[in-house]
Amino acid sequence: MFPKPPNDPLPDSPITFHANLLDHPDLPRWLRYIQRTPFDTGYLYGSPTKKDVGKQTIEVTAYNRYTYETVRQTMIIKISLFPDKQMPYQADFLVKNWDVEEMLPVDAQEQFQDAVDSMWEQEVLSVVNITSALDRGGRVPLPIENRKEGVYITMGSKDPFTSCLTEAKSPDNRYRCKLEQQPVMTCHDSFSPRFQVDWCNLTLVREASPGYGHPDGTEGDGQDPGGAPPTLHPAHVQHPHW
Repeated sequence: MFPKPPNDPLPDSPITFHANLLDHPDLPRWLRYIQRTPFDTGYLYGSPTKKDVGKQTIEVTAYNRYTYETVRQTMIIKISLFPDKQMPYQADFLVKNWDVEEMLPVDAQEQFQDAVDSMWEQEVLSVVNITSALDRGGRVPLPIENRKEGVYITMGSKDPFTSCLTEAKSPDNRYRCKLEQQPVMTCHDSFSPRFQVDWCNLTLVREASPGYGHPDGTEGDGQDPGGAPPTLHPAHVQHPHW
């Protein structure tokens, strides 16, 4: 997260941020950056894999659009293996009424986790990945007030899916989705109305070795059938704020 620089003489001035891998023009392939307008906070987000383990230095440049002052600072991202934190059971949700930067703050993630916990009660349930729907092939919404792009949120657990979640993938509900009808789920009413989930886009993946075991029991090739990007596990990120 990149808030306004603390010594900014004009705290309400527009600030544009640019981020890149040190001595490179672009960011690492797993890392994304978003800032809607110069008046908004900028965010770096992404999910590394085993190939990205190590230390990466990100250079951030802040440009004041009023005073033309430029401030440059570096941040170090440390990526380490975290095998004991792997989440073999992962559920991928499409939340239609939120944008990605709205879901990146910790309190928003906790709210969504609480909502999922009402359907998937586990001792260890955590956010694994967050991705803009636009990065997954979604369309830019029409310029209508409060129309959102949507955000994919992957939740992970060490424990199996509950029957409530697997109901969404039943043959009857798959047929309803083909008719553009919402699936029938016994615990749907317990889910928080703050999050409008597209239940027809729900993807359930069980990680196995060497591939993934899908809900129907078949082995996968290690890729989410919904096209999700690599997840946070088994790599773990540590980095300072601006």
